[in-house]
Amino acid sequence: MRALTGGVRRSIQRVDRHPDETTIFLHVPKAAGTTLQSIIERHYRPSETFFAGTLVQDAVQRLRKTDGEVRAGIRLATGHIPYGLHDDLPGHHSYFTVLREPVDRVVSFFYFVRQDRAHYLHDFSSTSGMGLAQFMDSGASVMLDNAQTRLISGIWDQVPYGELSPDALELAKRRLRDRFDVVGLSERFDETLLMLGRRYGWKHLYYRRQNVTARRPHVDALDDDDRRAVAEHNRLDEQLYEYAQELFERQVRREGPTFPGRLRRFRAMNRRIGWVYSSGWLALLKARRLVGGERRLGQAHGERASRT
Repeated sequence: MRALTGGVRRSIQRVDRHPDETTIFLHVPKAAGTTLQSIIERHYRPSETFFAGTLVQDAVQRLRKTDGEVRAGIRLATGHIPYGLHDDLPGHHSYFTVLREPVDRVVSFFYFVRQDRAHYLHDFSSTSGMGLAQFMDSGASVMLDNAQTRLISGIWDQVPYGELSPDALELAKRRLRDRFDVVGLSERFDETLLMLGRRYGWKHLYYRRQNVTARRPHVDALDDDDRRAVAEHNRLDEQLYEYAQELFERQVRREGPTFPGRLRRFRAMNRRIGWVYSSGWLALLKARRLVGGERRLGQAHGERASRT
């Protein structure tokens, strides 16, 4: 327990970014990452951003061949990338991620694939006519098989579908505890966002949800075969998620007694102006007029909170 607490203390106390620090967002698919990424990108120039895209292996190989001076200028790396990218980036680095309840994440992933014609698995899932249980058993993608444990441990696709061992879970737990400055939860997105804002100095945090999977059943509505198939392939992720919840609660407590008030103020303001931020950067002028009383956007959950 001492090691657990120590890891969280490290993540909350480090609030000043090193000038050469690269922020690495390990984006778990269908864990609110698209919404979060749109917020993050407001704080970094395109020239200092590395985005892995859909062909992650190819992107990482290109990064390794990139001139060292260019790599040294990267301040944000993001994508469905496994732990370990820091080995290819010089200087200081900081990891963060957002996890999601595993069954809910996989259900969202499956129905997103079925609806998105551009997804690399769309043709496979649609033409076969297979349901969720059959899709899970097909071994079509490791993103269905303890994907969160795979990404955070760094093992990713090195182990075949269905063969990830409990050792990978223990490694992923150690990574979360010792190497991630913020461990967020999709289900508690606003709290996660405020902690990220404090850690990295981000101010423009207002948002509207993006890339939300429509026309999907609730987890409680799954039939027994579908639920059993998803659970069978995500037992390690279930345990990792429980551990992440422990880390998250400790992070919230480290934020101090003013945190609930900061959260309420943020949510109230986000209801008013979140749509403006989602309308494009030119609309920020409108947001400034709406906020009015704030000296800077986002100050309500920054400096002002520290005085309450």
